[in-house]
Amino acid sequence: MASLSGSPEPDARARPGGRRALWAIPALVLAAVLAYELLQWPAFRLREVEVTGLRLQTAAQVLREAGLRYQVPIWQIRPAQLAARLERDPLIEGATVRIVWPDRLVIDVVERTAVAALPARGGGYWWVDRFGVPFLKRSGTAGLPVVRFARAMQPEAGRALGAAAARPVALAALLSDAQPPVGAIDVHADGSITLWLQPQQAGNARPPARIPVWIDAGSSARQVAEELLGVLAEARRRGQSPLYVDLRAPGLPAVAWPPKPPAPSSPAAPAPPPAG
Repeated sequence: MASLSGSPEPDARARPGGRRALWAIPALVLAAVLAYELLQWPAFRLREVEVTGLRLQTAAQVLREAGLRYQVPIWQIRPAQLAARLERDPLIEGATVRIVWPDRLVIDVVERTAVAALPARGGGYWWVDRFGVPFLKRSGTAGLPVVRFARAMQPEAGRALGAAAARPVALAALLSDAQPPVGAIDVHADGSITLWLQPQQAGNARPPARIPVWIDAGSSARQVAEELLGVLAEARRRGQSPLYVDLRAPGLPAVAWPPKPPAPSSPAAPAPPPAG
C-alpha cells in the first residue's frame, strides 16, 4: 500500500523492532531446548525418597502404591497427583509430596488411627477411624471399644459408614482416654445408645460388672462426652464406680452410686471389775 507521499511503506521486516522479534523466536526455542537437555542430566533424576509418618505399612509398600521409579526425571513428578493417588489407600488419611531439588522426594503420610472396632461378617473386626472409615481388618480389637448396630452393616475398606455411625464413632473418639474405659457401644434401632464402661480387673479378683450409660437418640456426642467425663471425675473423687449413668436428659445426668459401707464401730469399753 502506498503512503500519501507516494512512497511505499517500509516492510515490517525492515523495522528494527520487527528484526528483534524475529531474532527472539529462535532464541526462545534454543533456551527451551537447552533447559530440556539440562533437566535430562543424571543430576536431575530421582535418587532418594524419604517417607515419614508410617506405622501400619512400610516405605516400600508406599512406593509401590505411588508407582514411583528411581532414576525418573524429577521434573516429571507431579506432587499433587501423587498425593491424591496415595490417599486412595484405605490406610492413609492424608499425604503431602514435596520435591527437594535436584534429586530427592519427601512424602509425608498421615495414617488413620483406630478409635473403635466393628464386628466383621465372617469373624474378626474392622478397625474404624474418627471419621467412621473402616480401614483395617483384624482378628481382635486391641482394646478398642466395639460398636454394635441393631441393623446389620456391611463395611467396606476406605468407605465411610455414613450418618448411622457418626455419633457412636465420635463418642468412642471423645472418650478414648476415659477411665474406666469404654468397652462397647450398642446402637439401638431407634437411634438411642447404651455405652458400656469396663472397669479394670484387679489381680485375681472377680471381674467387675460393666457400667451401663444410657444416651438419648438426639443428644450431641460432645455434650454426652463432657457430662460423662464429669461423672467419672466425681467417681474418682469418691473412690467408687457408679452402678449406672443415665444421660438421656441433657444437662441432668442421673447417677446411681453404690451404698457406702457402714463406718466401723468403735470397740466396746471393757466391763468394770466386780466390786469386792
